[in-house]
Amino acid sequence: MAFSDIYKTGGHKRNLGHFASIVKLALSDDTINEDEQKIISRMKRELHISDADYEKVLKAPNSFPINPPSDLNTRIERFFNLITLVTSDNDIGKAQVILLEKIAIGLGFEVNDSKKIVSKAINYVVEGHGLDEFLLEMKKRL
Repeated sequence: MAFSDIYKTGGHKRNLGHFASIVKLALSDDTINEDEQKIISRMKRELHISDADYEKVLKAPNSFPINPPSDLNTRIERFFNLITLVTSDNDIGKAQVILLEKIAIGLGFEVNDSKKIVSKAINYVVEGHGLDEFLLEMKKRL
């Protein structure tokens, strides 16, 4: 087994899952607009997604599972990234909210609280709060 294969089973796999979630949200209205594409491109760089993996995710984002990190701060940071994507075009659709609720559960938030958490998270990002404030606020909700 090559070293790169070992790497793909850990952190890279989680990054691919998170990146696929970002793409799923962007495609929830069947198009990726310019603001969403900017965020996708930035996250591709930050998550170290190769061009080949990028193409695979774009073709079939549903084939990548959510692999939540064990670290609470990282889970909340990824949730913040998703909320930022959804709010980037100021047009938050019902399908996006439903997908965010599912992702919130996949990231480890309680099923019964997912709607409330997503609503609060969206409002918090729309109000212009940054990641540090978002982390503190979401930790209160856990």
